[in-house]
Amino acid sequence: MYDRPPAPAQPHRRLQSLGTRLRLSTLTLVALLGVTVLLGVIQIGLPSLKLKIIGDGVQEVSVPAVPALAELQAERQHALAYLAAPGADAAALRQQETRTSQGLEKMQKASEALSGAPPEITDRLTAFTKLLDRLPEQRGLIESRSASPAEVFSYYNEVLDAATRLFDAQARFVPDVEITQSAIAAVGLFRVSDNMSRAGSLAVGALANQTFAAGEYQRFQHLVGAYHNELDTTAQYLEPGVRDRYTDVVEGSAYQRLSGIEDALIARGPDPHRSGDREITVSFPVSAREWTDLTSTVSRQLVDLTVMQATTIAGAAADTGSEVFWTTALLLGALAAAAVAAAIVGVRLARRVSRRLGSLAQGVHRVATDDVPELVRVLQEDDDVDVRDDVVLLDEGPDEIGGVAARFRDAVVADLEARRREILLRKGTTRVLKELAHRIQLPVARLLSTVLAAQEKEQNPAVLRLLYGIDHEVVRARRIADHMIVLAGDQPRRQRRNPVPLFHIVQGAATETSPPEGPDPAGQLQRFSLQNIPEVSVKPLLAHQVAHVLSELMDNAVRYSPPGSQIRVLGELTAHGVAIEIADAGMGLSRQALESVNELMRNPPEFDVMVREDAIGHLGFFVVAHLSRALGMIVAFQTSAFQGLSAVVTLPSELLASFPQEEVMVHGEDRAAPAESTWFGTATETTAEHDLALVASSAGPGRAEVPNPIGSAHDVGPRHARPPMTADPVVSAPNGAPPPLPRRRRGASLQSSASPGMVHAAASLPPDEIDVANTRSQLSQLQRGTERGRQAAAAEPGPPQSPAWPREDEESRQR
Repeated sequence: MYDRPPAPAQPHRRLQSLGTRLRLSTLTLVALLGVTVLLGVIQIGLPSLKLKIIGDGVQEVSVPAVPALAELQAERQHALAYLAAPGADAAALRQQETRTSQGLEKMQKASEALSGAPPEITDRLTAFTKLLDRLPEQRGLIESRSASPAEVFSYYNEVLDAATRLFDAQARFVPDVEITQSAIAAVGLFRVSDNMSRAGSLAVGALANQTFAAGEYQRFQHLVGAYHNELDTTAQYLEPGVRDRYTDVVEGSAYQRLSGIEDALIARGPDPHRSGDREITVSFPVSAREWTDLTSTVSRQLVDLTVMQATTIAGAAADTGSEVFWTTALLLGALAAAAVAAAIVGVRLARRVSRRLGSLAQGVHRVATDDVPELVRVLQEDDDVDVRDDVVLLDEGPDEIGGVAARFRDAVVADLEARRREILLRKGTTRVLKELAHRIQLPVARLLSTVLAAQEKEQNPAVLRLLYGIDHEVVRARRIADHMIVLAGDQPRRQRRNPVPLFHIVQGAATETSPPEGPDPAGQLQRFSLQNIPEVSVKPLLAHQVAHVLSELMDNAVRYSPPGSQIRVLGELTAHGVAIEIADAGMGLSRQALESVNELMRNPPEFDVMVREDAIGHLGFFVVAHLSRALGMIVAFQTSAFQGLSAVVTLPSELLASFPQEEVMVHGEDRAAPAESTWFGTATETTAEHDLALVASSAGPGRAEVPNPIGSAHDVGPRHARPPMTADPVVSAPNGAPPPLPRRRRGASLQSSASPGMVHAAASLPPDEIDVANTRSQLSQLQRGTERGRQAAAAEPGPPQSPAWPREDEESRQR
């Protein structure tokens, strides 16, 4: 029936046997493994790496910094002692400054290892470094005694507080809880040593002056109590080895001696003999030299505890971090390897699924755009064909994709079956309507014959006018029935044997028009102005169809133009046939509407567009489009010179006869046709003679010779009038009444009947008889075109002609 496309290539059977669900599950597993690796890096790898970095940083920076800060504490104590004794030598202070500078220099070099630390640590390191940058300036003020003891004490305290905050940040940033607690204990030991050093520095100034300045005693008392309490609290969080060392320190003689002196100083309190003075006299049970040595010894012991705790914690943190990091790295490496392997498998599966889905999508598109229209065409040609075997199964896999392909095939088959039923329904409906339209033709023809017989016998003007109106409407009804037959793909059984002059076709089309309000038909004909209609003939089998197209366009011009306005019908020979323009002075169409109507003429739609409510209003355009397409005619609309609508109909040469047309009966000798036909001209004469002359006249004056557009050897030469038949003499009735009106005879000219004597006699008729004659004269103009066709058809015997109208087949649809 038609070439079937090759079956799509199938993937490997083993992988194809895997269900799509399993393939998607594999892809999901790959994604889960990837997410697991990522979460493992975030939750385990990063904290362990952070723990290792902090442990290394504490070992490289914080542990070396504690001794340097201890030297800074000692420098604070020497500076306060130097300022408290005006005559003291600065040599000891300079030596301590040298030791402090060496320790701080090592610490600052080691602090470069913290450059990659988190912001919480680097920010505090920056603040600490900025304070240390002021140390040289502060030393100069001390040596020149330009700074007060309170200012010096405050500066050194600020520097050491910044260091304590840095250590605390490092301790609290450790992700391990136990290590964090031990690290905080190390910071607590450093804070204990600093508070002890601060209390000793205050006491050094008091020993030099043998008095505590106002407020220093309370500060000394607070610092001593604070560092003892914090030392007792911190001891329980120390590492086992550090705790043993702590016990040795607190139970040692230096610490005990220092604690006893501190208790004695606090217990003595203010001098009772000078309680009202601003200074308090205190008896010191120790010399300044002994106090300095004692505080230095205890400070070194506390610093050693701090270093031991920090070193132990830093090592544990680094070891734990390294162990966790490498364990995590191995685990994550294994997961990453599994993820890579799963990803490879998943990518292969994804490619296969994607390839099959892409092939399925292309196949669906091919079936929808190529196969289904072809199968529908096959069904239209033969509605009994089985199309199930012609629908390709796009994928034969046993999985879900194959199931989708099978269901799609079933859907296509169901759609084709539905289209088959629709085609059968359309053919059946068309056949019924066509047969009904054919059956209407017989009673219509009988009705026309009956009306014609009644017209010939009737003498009453009112009744005669009514009969002519009935005749006109029946002719229009027959035209509508012809439309139904033609649109159903058949040919009206009324045919001609000889070519029909185009002028007669235009006349007949004009007589079938009528506006909605139904004015006087005879007056309606006066609106048409036929100009320069070429003397060519249309093939006999196509004459009715051409007339139907022209009548529809003329009827449209009548309906949508002002009453009484002129409708111009112009003809012109072209290189490929004849062009006829029908122009009115009506409302016209907008530019968009013109484009829409012309598109309708170029590409007539199917009947399904007529289901829209707005499409029924354009039924005439729809009929014209289908009639003209079947005949090969071209219809185009444009704005007329009167701002109305102009329809240009082009009849191709194939529709025109290639031999001379029927002669047109004229009066007397040959003469050229005028520029405008007087058959539809405005009647200015109302006399009875003029009316009778119209009745006696022929279809129109002779017309100028026009070359045949077909260009055959049978070009039309000069034509002569058909000799009129011999008329009977006019005889009056026995009772003196006027003679009866002339009767029409097939093929005979009425010129002989309308003799001058008859015309003059008619002028003296009674008024009632003149009304009858006038009515016959006016309405004969309406009937002449259609009557000539009926009489000619009845007088032409012969076998029925084969329909020239193309039937409803594929060729006519594709035209």
